[in-house]
Amino acid sequence: MADFFSDDALAIRTRLQDGRKTEALRMLYEALHAGSADADVQRIAPGYILDLIEPYPNPRGRPAQVGPQRWAEIGEYYLAERARGRNHTRALRETWADFTFSREHIRKAVRFFQIARGGVTT
Repeated sequence: MADFFSDDALAIRTRLQDGRKTEALRMLYEALHAGSADADVQRIAPGYILDLIEPYPNPRGRPAQVGPQRWAEIGEYYLAERARGRNHTRALRETWADFTFSREHIRKAVRFFQIARGGVTT
């Protein structure tokens, strides 16, 4: 076992587990491209690349539901996209791309987040 743990590898694995594959891929690419990827980060790369080439088969059963515990995170991500100058549709699309939930669930989470903040209700 290693005498240290990698902050970069931990951050990448956390994003992968949260379903934010785009962000994880960007972090992995930056570390590998800069030449600063330690052994832990390099161990992540082959598995992630295989996931991109051969995606998982369709799971059976109900898809994951967006619970209230994730609405704040999704809403904040959406607001950050809007702050970057993206329109509503583009911000929803970017948010949907980084989370593993359906588009309708992302819309619902953003709407509830906006209502909770006292913002737009449509």
